[in-house]
Amino acid sequence: IVLLIVLKWGFNPIKTISISCIIILSLIISFSYIFSDYSPIGLLSRKQNDFIGLAEFYNSGSYFSTYKMENNINSFLKSIPAGFFNGFFRPLPNDISKPIHLLPMIENLFLYIFGFVILLKSRKLNVKLSSLNKNIIYCSLFFCLLLFTLTGMSTPVIGALVRYKIPGFIFIIISLNIVYDNIQIQKK
Repeated sequence: IVLLIVLKWGFNPIKTISISCIIILSLIISFSYIFSDYSPIGLLSRKQNDFIGLAEFYNSGSYFSTYKMENNINSFLKSIPAGFFNGFFRPLPNDISKPIHLLPMIENLFLYIFGFVILLKSRKLNVKLSSLNKNIIYCSLFFCLLLFTLTGMSTPVIGALVRYKIPGFIFIIISLNIVYDNIQIQKK
């Protein structure tokens, strides 16, 4: 939706994304007060509690401890940094209890190292992106930020976290490919 707004009316993508974040947070907080039975914060905290309960019941080897969210705004706001960290950086080496958990960690490392190298190359070559490409990249990264943070807030199980992050990884790969293609064009 943010990309369509930016493309249709030519708004600045950074300002539009910032305003969108404020609107989303305001709606979450407002809905939590207005619809107490269907509070987004309550639903998110119940989802997290359900995941914790399932992981403990089945003695999941991929469970990691995280900030336990309660059904209130302060708890929601406090869980955002933990959600961001979990969404973007889990699984950590100390989370790995089975060889299969090593693959998502390698995937994260590969993707972030590749992204870092691409960004360094684009800086070195002073690659100029078109406004359409910039808008796509900004909106893709905004989507990833929201997805990874919400997923990291509610999911304390590595397997589920990895599955829920797949759409975000697709958008990160698309963004990196846009920058990489522009690097290749500039080299020619």
